[in-house]
Amino acid sequence: MAGRRRGLYLLGSRYQGDSSAVIPSGRPTLLTTGRQTGGDYSGTRSGLVNITTPGTVIENELITGQLRLNANDCTVRNCTINLTEALHDQPAIWQFSGSGGIFEYNTVTGYTPNQAGGAGPGSAGIAGGARIFGNQIRGFADCIKAGNDCHIEFNYGYEQAFGYINGNLGQPAHCDGLQFQGTTGAIIKNNVFIGPYKDGGFAGSEGTVESQVNGGIFLKTDSADCLDVLIEDNQVWGYGNNCYLYATAGRVVTATVINNVFGENGLYALYGPFTLQEFGDVNLVESGNVNELGEEVLAA
Repeated sequence: MAGRRRGLYLLGSRYQGDSSAVIPSGRPTLLTTGRQTGGDYSGTRSGLVNITTPGTVIENELITGQLRLNANDCTVRNCTINLTEALHDQPAIWQFSGSGGIFEYNTVTGYTPNQAGGAGPGSAGIAGGARIFGNQIRGFADCIKAGNDCHIEFNYGYEQAFGYINGNLGQPAHCDGLQFQGTTGAIIKNNVFIGPYKDGGFAGSEGTVESQVNGGIFLKTDSADCLDVLIEDNQVWGYGNNCYLYATAGRVVTATVINNVFGENGLYALYGPFTLQEFGDVNLVESGNVNELGEEVLAA
């Protein structure tokens, strides 16, 4: 651990993308996240839907497959995206190239096989650098795999796939609520991530939970440093480490972690020692983090 300070420091530049989303007060719930417009969809698509036109807006559509964005400044709003078996090991909404994406109030569901030996679960509900608001995500190994220039707020992730799925003998899923492998200037605010220790995971998940349920909010420097990250006012419970900051050799994590609720952790008993965990060259500012009983939580 390189250093730790209590309190706040001045955060750097932040994602400036526009959004129509109005963030309600209070915690995100199943009712206040996901597709908010009832009734019929304005359109349906299936398979791999590849978007290459900058500024495209996809709204109120049903997509059975994957939405892959290869353009700047695209918006995906109020849609239902159901990942299919053919794309089972990929994200459902993927900012594959380009930047400036806005993904808000979508319901995103992963693929889980219905029989033993089937394909594994989707890798993530949403992946890439984007403004990610109000989404409801279930049935994936990871809810969100994020990148640079991310503002992630008011999302609800739950019932993740872990271990071996319905007897599948392939590579077991390794699940995180929110995962970074390198980022600068990310905002992670008022999200709820419920890990398999809390809700049991997606139907059919089984196996050695201890080695497959990793981090609720997981910053690891596999690809680049994780710098100037704000983690504020989230509720995270049911993971091996509810917040895990991991600097690999030669890289750095710099984060402010404030006013979060890091709740029940089944592996290490209630509010276990790895509720907030740091490893390696981590510069951490922490303040106001508590468990469900209101007791102070400090990094291990």
